[in-house]
Amino acid sequence: SKAISPDDLEVIYEDEHIAVINKPSGVLSVPGKEDNPSLNKAVFDRFGCESNRMDKMVVHRLGMDTSGLIVFALTDAALRGLN
Repeated sequence: SKAISPDDLEVIYEDEHIAVINKPSGVLSVPGKEDNPSLNKAVFDRFGCESNRMDKMVVHRLGMDTSGLIVFALTDAALRGLN
């Protein structure tokens, strides 16, 4: 997986509940068991979240070779509402 920094994120939309990020191809959505570089980690580093748990931000994923929009929950209420 290609590394992506919090400063390199293409933020399409954000408010106090969610962040919508344009995921580039070649980047993992989530880090997996080996703690690989991922979009999830970059989003967590940039925005944080109410639960302070990176795994509690993920609403859905895209494959590593797929580009597109991913929604991340910044609050517990948003995660419950979107799952």
